[in-house]
Amino acid sequence: MCSTLDRQAQALPVELYKTQNAYYAFDYNQVNFLEINEILYKIIPLCKQKKPDAGLLAEKLPEYSPGEIQEALQDLQDIQNEGFLVPNDFQRANPYSIDFIKKHLDNNLYGLFLNITTKCNLSCSYCVFGGEYDNHTPLEHEEMPWETARKAIDFFLQRAMKEGGLRVDFFGGEPLMSFSLIERVVRTIKEKISPRNQDLFVSISTNGTILNDKILDFLTEHNVTMQISVDGEKALHDSKRKFKNSRTGSFDTVMKNLEKIYQRDPQYFATHVKLKAVLTSESMETEGAEFFQLPLIRLLEQQKHFNMINQSPHYNMAKDGDYFDRIRKLGEELLER
Repeated sequence: MCSTLDRQAQALPVELYKTQNAYYAFDYNQVNFLEINEILYKIIPLCKQKKPDAGLLAEKLPEYSPGEIQEALQDLQDIQNEGFLVPNDFQRANPYSIDFIKKHLDNNLYGLFLNITTKCNLSCSYCVFGGEYDNHTPLEHEEMPWETARKAIDFFLQRAMKEGGLRVDFFGGEPLMSFSLIERVVRTIKEKISPRNQDLFVSISTNGTILNDKILDFLTEHNVTMQISVDGEKALHDSKRKFKNSRTGSFDTVMKNLEKIYQRDPQYFATHVKLKAVLTSESMETEGAEFFQLPLIRLLEQQKHFNMINQSPHYNMAKDGDYFDRIRKLGEELLER
């Protein structure tokens, strides 16, 4: 069996994955996932680097009968006859030499990403740092010390490109809870690069609930790009993105602040404000027609300044079960249309 493997002692270009309900093989060459059965999931690792032997496989997998082993090997042969899981000399090639990478990192950095605070005034239901995700540590609610930020700036500028624009991106938590630090970082970088005549692109990823005249002055002065989170219709947004202390929804506050930015500088709003939505199963079930008819939302959508990201799974079926059930149901409905 496995005659393709018999012809050449090359490796199977495959990685295996197991979920609660199924087994999968990822074929590197075809860039494709194949659903396989449990016995193939156990046999393939034994076939990856050497020719398979039914007798040896029966010894290593005593839970299966010789007949089941032979049948599984035939299934593998059938898959290979269709062009999948065919052995070859697949290798992950490094397109750049180590010297090139080192030179690039030492002399050609372009951007600095600062997670300046773990504080946040919202308690979003899907936040990976909110305590509901077993594989993520909850936030400690701390601000980055200036000394740490200063060292990051120095490290970056010592290794940054000496020509062309640079960028700094601020994340949190909610970064605007540490606005004074943002202001200090931006002014420090601009002061240091001014002799080089370089521009600085600044971006802030924010929940959109914190805005005052001082912050707005800074945003427009430095042409800061705002990535503001809003999840769609008021009821949907408010069900996911609540204030930590009052447990009330944040939609009205975000919309009020969008209006405030627009009234201050319509051109800045159109060019530097972008919206980001977390795509959940509930949002996929919501048409959102009214939301996208709101004038400011429609303007940003026309500018292609509205992006969506997928909700991060917990990788725990006790918590993800409802999410995947909704996704499966939605997929079945779409197939029926």
